Amino acid sequence: MYKKNAKLNPDGTFGRKPYERVSGHVKSRIVARILDEGLSLRKAVIMYKINRRTITKWVNESQVNGLVDDVQHVKKKVVDLRMNNKQTKANEDKSLKSLKDALQREKLKNEALLEMIKIAEQNFKIKIRKKAGAKQSESYDKDIQA
Repeated sequence: MYKKNAKLNPDGTFGRKPYERVSGHVKSRIVARILDEGLSLRKAVIMYKINRRTITKWVNESQVNGLVDDVQHVKKKVVDLRMNNKQTKANEDKSLKSLKDALQREKLKNEALLEMIKIAEQNFKIKIRKKAGAKQSESYDKDIQA
């Protein structure tokens, strides 16, 4: 009924002694053919001469292990995203602080320039600031167009 020292045949069938254990490689190949290639459970039982319940158990274990691997993969991604989020937040805090410092320096510079204009207008009695909406002189318009 069974071949002695049976191994996986070139045509993909499997003949073995009933008491022989099936190697992990052969189990994974059978499960892969069922899940990936669409081999029916009935054909697998006939082809490999292994009990239907045994093959069903292997398929279920494989699917559970796949789900566990998927869950671990998702957990790892979540941890990576949290770490990236912390690093991004730290970088944003640093850039925000540098931007605030730059804004403060520019405000001080603007105040200093306004004070210089005020002092120059007082000392030299010249109007440096223009009034809003004031007309430009004709010579100014000609200089711009040229």
